[in-house]
Amino acid sequence: ITAALLYKRVGEESFKLVLIGAVLFLFSDATIGLNKFIIPDFHFSSVIIMSLYYTGQYFIAIGALSFIKEKE
Repeated sequence: ITAALLYKRVGEESFKLVLIGAVLFLFSDATIGLNKFIIPDFHFSSVIIMSLYYTGQYFIAIGALSFIKEKE
């Protein structure tokens, strides 16, 4: 929600990057829930979860760096 609230408050590039990262992070958490409660033997769940998590974190960090560059 916080990432979506950045709309029109930061530059377009940093907004998009942070929002993509937040959505990927959300999918990571949803996959954890899916693996824990619905499909306990979900194949490659740890690889999918960690890939989504790290990619999401990467986009959030790149978006934050983009915001810093916009301020300069």
